[in-house]
Amino acid sequence: MFGKRKERGKATIQIADCTGCGNCIEKCRHGVIEFVYFKEGRYARIKDNSRCSGYGKCANVCEYEAIRMVKIMNYEL
Repeated sequence: MFGKRKERGKATIQIADCTGCGNCIEKCRHGVIEFVYFKEGRYARIKDNSRCSGYGKCANVCEYEAIRMVKIMNYEL
């Protein structure tokens, strides 16, 4: 009736843990992440999470675990 359930994730960034290294921005091919500049330095933030593929390549390259993938549920018909 509803089809197969497929799990995917969306990237979230904990700004307090981000060092602004840029590894995540380099790894993301979809343009989901951008830098925000503050007086104290720069931090990564999610620019457009609707473009996130959910594979977590950005989270895998984050040495400080500032990026986490949040699971969401989608249904395929």
